[in-house]
Amino acid sequence: MNELAYARQGGSSGEGGRADGDADPWAVLPVELAAALRPISSRIAEDIVGEIVRDVPQYARVSRAISKTTRHAVLRCVDAIGGASPFPNDLALIAGKVGRDEFADGRDLDALQTAIRIAGRVAWRHVADTGRTIGLTTETLCLAAEALFAFVDEVSSVIIEAYSDARVSTAGVLERRRRGLLELILAETPSSPHAISALADAARWPVPKQIAVVALAPREGQPEPHVPELDDQVLMDLEGPEPCLLTPYPERHLRGQDAELRGWHAAVGPIVPLKDARTSWRWARRTIEHLKLGTIPDGSITWFRDHLSTLWLLSDDLLVAEAAKRSLGPLDPLPPAQRDRLGETLLAWLQTRGTATEIAARLNLHAQTVRQRMHHLHNLFGEQMEDPERRLEMIIALRARQLRAQAAS
Repeated sequence: MNELAYARQGGSSGEGGRADGDADPWAVLPVELAAALRPISSRIAEDIVGEIVRDVPQYARVSRAISKTTRHAVLRCVDAIGGASPFPNDLALIAGKVGRDEFADGRDLDALQTAIRIAGRVAWRHVADTGRTIGLTTETLCLAAEALFAFVDEVSSVIIEAYSDARVSTAGVLERRRRGLLELILAETPSSPHAISALADAARWPVPKQIAVVALAPREGQPEPHVPELDDQVLMDLEGPEPCLLTPYPERHLRGQDAELRGWHAAVGPIVPLKDARTSWRWARRTIEHLKLGTIPDGSITWFRDHLSTLWLLSDDLLVAEAAKRSLGPLDPLPPAQRDRLGETLLAWLQTRGTATEIAARLNLHAQTVRQRMHHLHNLFGEQMEDPERRLEMIIALRARQLRAQAAS
């Protein structure tokens, strides 16, 4: 059985026993223990810090403040022997500051709790060795262990509460700063690199060279969208009128994140330099709009790069109208139904340059129907059907018309 376990279980009676079950264990410890510990108090503090540095990687470089706080806590305990509990207001304030500072220094809660446990263990080792040297009974050592670990628990609770409060408070501040940073990056009027860099530092966001914007829109008829938990490098605004994400590494950050984005339409814009973030945002929004219209097939995450021709064809109404007027003019005088049938056949021929039988199979028609339509088309367009430039214009105009019909249906 180790020393601590043995001491906690208690042992034979002797000096220093408590008068009743409610007595403060510090008050009944013999002052001889304090006299023996006081000359080595600095070494105890050094051993505590040294073992924390050795066993907890996040404490490889311990600040002077931690060393000073450790020495202060050790002296408080030594001075409390034979008197009152060593946890007055000033020590509570110091412990609270330690918790806040530990969070500010970026150490996680597991490392902090491990460090506190190590401190208690090392302190107890010195108390036990010293107590045996001066001849304390097992019962007295048990009281010393009870007092010491109650003190460690008190200090620990104050430190951890202060750490947790700082984390909650900072999380709200950081969230606001990161949302403000995203707004600054996507502002219609470009912001200076200096302004972005300053706010990025405050938001703990490393400024990347390139980014992509992910436009989001709630899916209709589904429960409230999930709030995604993504990498810290992803900036997020889910509360604005046009919710979006901004990521330096879309492939990495969005891979396998379908579940995190459930309830959302998500469209990834092009990867662009940070200064052109609004361009990525604009194309991501346009992708979302066509996705909701049905001109782009829906998916859990839709990538702008997979729908370039569709987005280009639908990007400018005037351009498409002029192309249709120039290249499809011979179809305009026809009745709408006939115009649509001939346009469908013409597009299939332009895209495949196939035979009547091949086009018929593609359109689910009889081959003779295709031959009749092709004969009519040749009569309407004449030599234009053999002009490569005109054929390209026809494909663009017919495909745009087809996409717009899909969006309207």
